[in-house]
Parts: sequence; C-alpha cells; structure tokens
Amino acid sequence: MKLIPKNKFIQKCRTHNDHAIIISGGPNIDYAELKDTLNKYPKAITMCVKHAYPGLIANDIKPDTCILLDPRSIEGESTHGVKRKDLLKDLDEDTKFLVASMTDPSVTNYLMEKKANIWGWHAFTESLRDPEEQKKGIQNNVVTLNKDLGLPEGTTLITGGTCAAMRALGIMHTMGFRFFELFGYDSSVEEPTEEQKKETTGAEDENPRPKYFKVGVGDNFYWTTGELLAMAQDCERTFNDPPMEMNLNLFGEDTLVTALWNVSPKKPTFKETFDG
Repeated sequence: MKLIPKNKFIQKCRTHNDHAIIISGGPNIDYAELKDTLNKYPKAITMCVKHAYPGLIANDIKPDTCILLDPRSIEGESTHGVKRKDLLKDLDEDTKFLVASMTDPSVTNYLMEKKANIWGWHAFTESLRDPEEQKKGIQNNVVTLNKDLGLPEGTTLITGGTCAAMRALGIMHTMGFRFFELFGYDSSVEEPTEEQKKETTGAEDENPRPKYFKVGVGDNFYWTTGELLAMAQDCERTFNDPPMEMNLNLFGEDTLVTALWNVSPKKPTFKETFDG
C-alpha cells in the first residue's frame, strides 16, 4: 500500500453498457476469435491475468489492463510452473497493471523498475476482518475491518473467487461493467505425461496428493489440478446462480469450464417469460 499512491486504487463506478473482455491463462484461446470479439466491441476494456499476457503480446493484442494477485515473491514460480519474472518480462507501455494490496512487494517493485503503469485494488479475504468480528461472525451484513491493517474508511473491497481471473470479474463489475466476454477460462490441461502423473503436491505435514487428476462432467472427463479445480468450482457457482448482475459469454471448446457452462441452468429471458 505504501508503494502505490492512495489516489490510484480502484473505486466503485456507475454502471454502463460497455463490454469487458477478460482473458484467463488457459491454453485454449482462439486468438482469431478474440480479435473478432475486439472488433465487434471496439469500446470494450480488456483485462488479462499474467499467464495470458505474453501470449496476447505475441499475437499483437495489447490488453488495457493486467490483474495481479501474487502474495509470493517475483523470484519464484507461478502455480503453472512458470517463472513470474518471465511472464512480466516484456511490458507494453499502455498496459495498466492492477496490483492487489496483498501482493508481495517484490512484484510491485519489479513493475516499478520496468516503469509500468501501476494501479491498486483491495481483495476481500476473511483475514481483513476485525479479530473480534471473526469470533462473533458478521452482524447485520456489515463487515468491520481490522484497524491495524491501515485500510482507509470506506475502502472498496473486491470480492470473488480463489484466483485473479475470478477477481477480475469482481473488479470489472465494481467499475460498472455488466457485459462480459470470457476467454481462456479452461481449468483443465492436456493429459499429463506418465512422469507428470507421478508428481505430488501438499504441505510437508500432509500426505502427498497427485498434482494431476481427472474429474468428470456428465460423460466427459478432464485432467486438472487442485488450483484449477478451485477456479472451476468458482465458475460453476457463478454460472448456476450469478451473485451479481452479469451477462456472461464464454468462449472455448472441450474444457472443464466449458462443460460446466453447458450444463448450467439457463435462466429464461424477459421475452421468453412473458411470451411463453
């Protein structure tokens, strides 16, 4: 919070009719289809996660914003096994980087060294709540923040899921968007090699678990990981009962999230309700 000016944190905005195009880090991105969508909505704002950023630049697509939710050092590897520095190596000067206040300062300092255009936002988590409130529970739908954290009164908090791609929905909704075009929301990977199937994950004091495993939707099965499955579950909840007013359009074929999208209950339109 000390690295980002106070007047450069995201605030709530009025609703409007512009489209938000959000690109997650799944490999199943049809860049030609993405460019067609950009041409269809020339006023749209594009937001991507850091894993999608290099691919967009390589395909001559310059995202307006890139969202970061990185509580770990810039020196380490991402959840996808890629060095974080490599993902942010070549930055376009017009990209605004939306850095969560819970991000490790090494990430913000790295962006500052590269003269990036940095903006801040606050991700709501249970750890922000006042310790006494955490014991009692939320009263009357009012959240009391821990004063020791130094968050200003009236701070805009972004809710959402477990990863940057889901918080991107929250940010854009807070900034007034209601129409969303989603790319790269896969939550599944190609079948891992036999060696990869032997990889495990989990804390040292836990029993090791396979890093890659299969999950089914209907008659179809998809390879995924724990982190990707958590995102898929966030997507499933959003598709089944959107917590906020949203008009979602999902792109991609034969992925775990696409499968969940296809089996989600479709709400009737206004016209269908009264003409049916």
